[in-house]
Amino acid sequence: MPVLRDAVHSPRSQLLAAGLAGCAALLVVRGWYAHDLMFRFLVWNLFLALAPAFAAAALVRADRHDAHVLSLVLGALWLLFLPNAPYLITDLVHLHPRPPVPYWFDIVLFAAFAGAGILSAFSSFHDVQFVVARRFGRAAGWGVLALAALGSGFGIYLGRMQRWNSWDLIVKPADVLESVIDRLFEPWMHPRALAVTLLYGAVVLFGYVAVRVIMKPRPHHPPRA
Repeated sequence: MPVLRDAVHSPRSQLLAAGLAGCAALLVVRGWYAHDLMFRFLVWNLFLALAPAFAAAALVRADRHDAHVLSLVLGALWLLFLPNAPYLITDLVHLHPRPPVPYWFDIVLFAAFAGAGILSAFSSFHDVQFVVARRFGRAAGWGVLALAALGSGFGIYLGRMQRWNSWDLIVKPADVLESVIDRLFEPWMHPRALAVTLLYGAVVLFGYVAVRVIMKPRPHHPPRA
């Protein structure tokens, strides 16, 4: 489809793909040195983390073509896979010295994967905010991002603590929904779920706002005489 093809070939999508290749290269170098690809799961995690960025990029193009049904599908896919992007931060739980690989190399490896996941999340936030603001206004754009950030925090809890993933919502919908509903309607009974949701959601949203503020163009001032 032209919309999806254009999204894949956009400069930002190509940058994200290059990031995936770079992270995979680091993993291959580590595997060659240690004769063990023990962290190969990071590649799959990053692949899932890039899914929301590509879905959001395609959403922008679908919205410009007034492809409403496709836009709804892409929006749902973005929301479904979004938690996979910041989830890579939690893979740091696997980080500890593993000789003969230098500890500093593993720090770079995990930081690269976590950073790529965060960039994917922020890229998708930018695109979704653009589409929502274009259709419903600036306040709606920020509102959607705030809810999505909290949803990401909750998704991180489900993934790291409950060991669910995005695919389980398709193959085991009843079990996933039972876990979700139980924690949504009785959050006081699950303080860890509430804490993880709020903390990670706030950090992700603050990080995106910080990047937006830092990258905001400076006002033009005429040179002094």
